[in-house]
Formats: sequence, structure tokens, C-alpha cells
Amino acid sequence: MKTPINYMKYLKRHNKCTREILAVANKRSAKEIELATDRAGVRIRSMVSVVRMEIHKLRGFVRLTQLGECVLYGYLNPRHDIADVVTEVLAYRYPHHIIILGNTYRSWAALYTAEGFYNTSNGPLESTLDHIRSFIKEDDSCVSQKDLWDIYYKSQYRSKRRNLSYFHKNMTYSSLRSTRNVVESNTCGTTLDIYMTPTKGAIVKKDT
Repeated sequence: MKTPINYMKYLKRHNKCTREILAVANKRSAKEIELATDRAGVRIRSMVSVVRMEIHKLRGFVRLTQLGECVLYGYLNPRHDIADVVTEVLAYRYPHHIIILGNTYRSWAALYTAEGFYNTSNGPLESTLDHIRSFIKEDDSCVSQKDLWDIYYKSQYRSKRRNLSYFHKNMTYSSLRSTRNVVESNTCGTTLDIYMTPTKGAIVKKDT
């Protein structure tokens, strides 16, 4: 991963970044960090890369749940100080929706509309959601839709596609823990077939 020109903003977000490290980095350009072979330069390049990689992974790993018509929330507990960045990315991805991410200690919220971008941080995620729930009445019909989607998701499992080594090479255990994700597997054998009754004379294509 090539060192970006604005690499300092990523370096500052590393959980082990110190004033001494920032002082060294301030004296070097992005190109110098990219080509560095000395211990300090290599360490800075590695720290920048780690932060950028975590942002890249978590913005895809976070699982959002809908609350009312305009709120999407999910669990997030990153290793580095990047929660606001991930929240901002999702806010731009889902405009006109309040994005709330967090854990048992802290939460982050963001909103993007035509009028501008807004973001803030607050206390524990559940406390923030409880406060919002007091103003929102959820639609009960969403429950059955979610159940149907869960059944559909599980039905996509195929044993011949199973390659956990490759899966965890791209989706590391640390990243999965940061978003509290659990790998799905077809343990109950439920498929959509039991909900679909073929019409008389229809040809049913079997999975091969």
C-alpha cells in the first residue's frame, strides 16, 4: 500500500503514535517514508499502512441495523482512532441517514445531506440508541422481512465454496472482532425451498 501524501493524518490515529514519532515524520516527505530503509522510517510506513488497512476493512465489515426510518447503527470497536472516519464513510454511503457506530464505552454519529456533513461523539452505544428509541416508533413489519433475509442468506452456503484459509486471509480475526461479526454457516439446513411450492408441471432445477 503506497504511502499517501497526507500520511500524517493516518499516523496520528495509530494507537502507539507518540510526539517523538510525529517529530521524526514531520521532517520527511511521503516519498522519503515510502523509500525509507532505516528503522524509524520503516516503522512510520508500517504504522500508516496498518491504520489505512483497518479503515478499509472496517468500513466493509460493519453490519448496520435499521432503527426507524432514518437511523442505521452498528457495533464498532477499532484498535486505532479511526471510528469517526468509518462513520463518515458510511454517512456518505447512506445520505439522509443518521449513522451511529459504537461499543460499550463510546459511540460516534454522522449525517450527510445536501445541506452539509454533521458528526459528533457520545457515550455508550446502547445509551445513545435508547435515547433515540424514545423518539422513534419502529415498524413491526420489518421483523418478518429480516427473518426472510436471514433464511435467504443461510441458503447461499455451498460446501464446495468453503475455503476458510482464504476467507480469513482477507477477513482477519481481529477485524471481525472489531465489528463483532460472526461467520455464517449453514448448520440448520434451512433453505428457501420449503417456502416455495412448484406449480404442477414445473421443472425444478437441482443444485449440482
